[in-house]
Amino acid sequence: MLEDKAIELGRMIGQSTEYQAVKRANDALSADRDAVALLQRLEQLRVDAQRLIERGENPSPEMEQQLDQLLGTIQSDLPRRGGGAGEFRQDHVSREQLDPGRHQAGCHKSDHHARMMRPALGHRGRMIVLEGAEGVGKTTQAGHLADALREADVPVVIVREPGATWLGEKIRGLLLDARVEIEPRAEAFLFLAARAQLMGDIRAHLEAGKTVVADRFFLSTYAYQITGRALPADLIRSANQLAVAGFKPDLTLVLNFPVHAGLDRKVKGGDGPDRIERASAAFHESVAGAFQDFLDPGWQRAHPECGPVIGVDATGTETTVTRKIIAAVTERWPSIFDSDPLPA
Repeated sequence: MLEDKAIELGRMIGQSTEYQAVKRANDALSADRDAVALLQRLEQLRVDAQRLIERGENPSPEMEQQLDQLLGTIQSDLPRRGGGAGEFRQDHVSREQLDPGRHQAGCHKSDHHARMMRPALGHRGRMIVLEGAEGVGKTTQAGHLADALREADVPVVIVREPGATWLGEKIRGLLLDARVEIEPRAEAFLFLAARAQLMGDIRAHLEAGKTVVADRFFLSTYAYQITGRALPADLIRSANQLAVAGFKPDLTLVLNFPVHAGLDRKVKGGDGPDRIERASAAFHESVAGAFQDFLDPGWQRAHPECGPVIGVDATGTETTVTRKIIAAVTERWPSIFDSDPLPA
């Protein structure tokens, strides 16, 4: 009789919700032990790579191969776990990076949240700047370039100048408000203040191995404030260096587009010209001319703080221009795209 009651009690416990919950937790814990072991191997690989970087050496091909194998194991394991307690979450201290889901174009894809972005072993990220006069398509093309990088599993973030921080956006509102009159020197200081505030974020993104795509940077200051507003070049260059503390971008692409066609494009696509767009035709022509000057090798040698600068023909369809930009980036870093990010 006592034995029968024990059997019945055991059956009732086994079927209880509480017992099933404990059992699932135990199974998840076993899965998490495997996850932790993989994460520990990834972390050790990162530490070893960082030591090489600090000695001025690059991670070996064997280390890259180990990373690929570990990421392959994780990728094959995720579907089997079904996203349960054993899933490798984004807040683990590993080197994995999941697509954060901030990019709207890909947010409905079935693999959007499970797709691994391959991290660089201890490598600093890159900063790619898109520059040019009004209406050349910088903002549009920055988005397309970021799309292509994401498709290549490159972690990427877009910033704009002025803006991209709380302070920067407040400054942007002042600078573009057509009702506000701003002296050229005050204008320059406002642009540089927004840049100085943004630099902390940019450095953090790069240290995390992300590629930063910037809509304007150094060259806009040189074109608009030095050439357009005729402010002293040496003072503006010095103030700019104070704002960025010696930082320079890895690549700047100047989009070339007819100046008046660009202004017409802005007028047709916006809610009316902002304070800078309302400047005289002579001002905009001088700014566009400055961007052309920046492509001269002699100018670049005299301004090493700007980093490499390449011109891109921005005429043609959006897709055509995007292909030209991707070609320029690929020429700089041949292995950045594993395949054509814009197949025909």
